[in-house]
Amino acid sequence: MKKITWKIPKEYYDYFETLYKENQNVKVAIDVMVENIVGGGFEIVPSAEGQEEIVEEIKKFNERIELPRLLFEIVKDMLVYGNAFFETVLEDGKGITKVKHHHPKTISIVTDTDGNIVEFLKVEDDKVIHRFEVNKMAHFSNSSKKGPYGRSQIELLIPSLKKESDLKDIPEL
Repeated sequence: MKKITWKIPKEYYDYFETLYKENQNVKVAIDVMVENIVGGGFEIVPSAEGQEEIVEEIKKFNERIELPRLLFEIVKDMLVYGNAFFETVLEDGKGITKVKHHHPKTISIVTDTDGNIVEFLKVEDDKVIHRFEVNKMAHFSNSSKKGPYGRSQIELLIPSLKKESDLKDIPEL
């Protein structure tokens, strides 16, 4: 099977990361969106009689993986970088016991020629340091028609930001 390795140029992620960290309008816009999406929290309750046991299991799972914190990280990464990557750690008989965040800059996606994701690569200094099977990595993305990666929501702010300042163009993918 022929494989295609997709990698977002570092400059692309750096561009949006810099805007988020240094432009107060961008930072506020992203932080408000994250807060509006996940800030209200959630409650896990049975919706029918007899669901009490499964609800308790879900609550324990929620505590074990720190779901509220995880949701903030997922949404923020998706809005700033277009993608969020989390490794799922499985233990026999216990299911998912831990979820580990990986910065979008460090993950490359490998697909087959039909565009199906076949593995994820952890990359540091342009060297593959770990390969993840598809079922070991959760990938959240803002949809994109240019391959398996999502697009930063900050792209939507670029026209307004260009009017306000001498903003550089988005690096090409």
